[in-house]
Amino acid sequence: MGIVVAFISLSLGFGLSSILKEKEDGTLKRLYITLSSPFPIIMGNILAMLFTTLIQVSLILGTMKYLFKIPLGISLYHIITIIMFYTALLISIILYLATFDEYISSIQGVYASGMIITSMVGGCFWSLDLLPLQLQKLVLLTPQGLTMISLKLVNMGYMGKGYIYCGLMFLISILFISLSKKRLEYYV
Repeated sequence: MGIVVAFISLSLGFGLSSILKEKEDGTLKRLYITLSSPFPIIMGNILAMLFTTLIQVSLILGTMKYLFKIPLGISLYHIITIIMFYTALLISIILYLATFDEYISSIQGVYASGMIITSMVGGCFWSLDLLPLQLQKLVLLTPQGLTMISLKLVNMGYMGKGYIYCGLMFLISILFISLSKKRLEYYV
């Protein structure tokens, strides 16, 4: 599952590049002036990236489960639910990053590097149990780590504990979306 989580983080970089292209071309400013609110712009980007990710994840997981007969350990419903919370968190981070005009040329490289590093630290490429205790605490600071812990807990049958981390991802998403909205109102 870690590879799927890492793939999502990197594929959402295309959403970041489309938002940056809209800013560069002035489309974002025209939309803001026309709509006189950043909310439809933010929601449009969120829904587009969520829908795209849902299709990608469904194809990947469906292929793994039904074509290659790889046992996933937990139901597709729980996996997709947790992945959608994770995706919402990444999208909110992307929206926040896209509001920084002064770093527009290097923001995609920073995002890609950051996602690879946080995927490694977050346990996407190895079991979280193999990490030293200090690093296991650091994992909770990464979106990938929160997702991997949620998947692990749900796989172990601790649904409530697993979804507590999903709630945390949701709250952080709301925080970043609010910050994005404020920055968009101020800078556009």
